[in-house]
Amino acid sequence: MLMSFRRIIVFIIFTATLLSTAVFGVQAKSDYGADQTNTVAGDLIQLRGSASETVRQITGEMVGRLLSFLGIVFLLLILIAGFMWMTAAGNDVKAQKARKVMTAAVIGLIIISAAYAITAFIGDSLPQ
Repeated sequence: MLMSFRRIIVFIIFTATLLSTAVFGVQAKSDYGADQTNTVAGDLIQLRGSASETVRQITGEMVGRLLSFLGIVFLLLILIAGFMWMTAAGNDVKAQKARKVMTAAVIGLIIISAAYAITAFIGDSLPQ
C-alpha cells in the first residue's frame, strides 16, 4: 500500500512539473548572449517609456507566476488528502491525518489569497 501511494505521489509531482511548464511558458533560447539581451532590454525600455515600468511589469509577472505555482501546490495537496481520506477504509488515524492535510492546505490558500491581495494593493498604490 505504501509503495503504491509513493508511486501515485511521484506521478502527481511528475504531472505537475509537466503542467507547470505550460503555466510558466518555458521556452528554450539557445543563442541568447549578453549583447542580444541588452538589445532586447533597451527595446523594452524604449517601448514602455521607462525602466521602472519594465521592472514593475517583470516583478508583477514573477509574483503572478509564483502565486500560480502555489495554487497548483494547493490543488495537489487537496487531491492527495482526498485520496488519503478515501483510502482510509474506516481507519480514524488515517482519516484524521487526511483532515489535517486538508486543513493545512486551506490555511495555505488563505495565506496565498492574502498575499495576492496585499501585493495587488501595494502595486496599485505605487506611483506611476
